[in-house]
Formats: sequence, structure tokens, C-alpha cells
Amino acid sequence: MKGQLTPCFTGTFLFLFFAFGGTQAAKINYAGNDPLPKDPTHAVPTPDLLLYVSICFGFALTVNVWVFYRVTGALFNPAITLGCVLVGGVPPLKGALMGIAQLIGGIAAAGLVEGLTPGTLAVGTGLARE
Repeated sequence: MKGQLTPCFTGTFLFLFFAFGGTQAAKINYAGNDPLPKDPTHAVPTPDLLLYVSICFGFALTVNVWVFYRVTGALFNPAITLGCVLVGGVPPLKGALMGIAQLIGGIAAAGLVEGLTPGTLAVGTGLARE
């Protein structure tokens, strides 16, 4: 079981690191006339920005699934792992440990992207304006 927890953490970390990094870079460029450093939370969600963000997530997932599918079964989402546990595809203990590794990988990726880019992390899920 130890052999699958490290790739599960690494796969989730790399998937979310590249996806969050691409999203952050796109939103920094779409932040309008903010002074440097630009604040990505002020990005206007235009169709081309949303397309770029979706391509970042899609490519990041595609590459990481291609690299890690033989080791982890391409499980990078705790919700999918829970579903696999419920249908009997993954043993419960292994699923719980993989879910914890995935959550820690996501937290580490978000923290690293926030530390490497200016402004706060702007990768929330929602299209509504506040």
C-alpha cells in the first residue's frame, strides 16, 4: 500500500500544481489595469479566459493520467476514490489513505502556487460576480 500513496500524492500534486499555475497565470494577464504586481482576483471572466483555464486543467489532467495511471489507477480526486470504495473497486483502508494523500497533495499544490505567484490564489469555482 505504501507504494501507491506516494504516486497518489505526487500525481494529485502535479495535476493541481499545473492546473492552478496555469489558471493563476491566465488570471494575472486578464487582471485589467491593476498596477504591478497584478491581482488575479480582479480578472474578468471572459470566454477566452475561461477557455484557457479549462485547457490548463484538461492538459494537466491528461498528462498526469498518462504518467500515473498504471500506478494509481489515475485516482487524483477524493470523490472518485470514495466512489471506487463504495462500488468495491478499492478496499476501504486503501481508499481512505489514498483520499488523505490526495487532499494533502491538493493543499501542497495550492500553497506552492500561491507562494510562487503574486496576489492571492484565484482558482475558485464559480462564475458569479460578487
